[in-house]
Amino acid sequence: MRVVACWMNADGDAPGQVFEAQFAAKYPNKGEELPDEYIFSTPAFSFKTVYHRLIAPVVELPPFAGPGILWIECRVRRQGEQDWLAKQEYPIQLIDVTPSGPGGGENIKDGSADQ
Repeated sequence: MRVVACWMNADGDAPGQVFEAQFAAKYPNKGEELPDEYIFSTPAFSFKTVYHRLIAPVVELPPFAGPGILWIECRVRRQGEQDWLAKQEYPIQLIDVTPSGPGGGENIKDGSADQ
């Protein structure tokens, strides 16, 4: 999986201001032997134009326990500051599937049609 986030420079930010970002996966199934959050990239950057695109390297997430919503989040703050200025979130629905055999589709356990 590859994750991309685009940020826009705010009026009043000093030229050359360095920002820190974090990409994180927020897991469903809290209370199980899995992390609630897995941070997978922490790039630093400064704006050369009004917009800056961050691309996380190929992401291999730890396994998850079952169905629910896996949230991918990117947050940003000025370097050296404690509080995050903003965040972006993207939901990924995790569903149970049972393989139907070689070359076949997947049968969703909730009774939906093969996909």
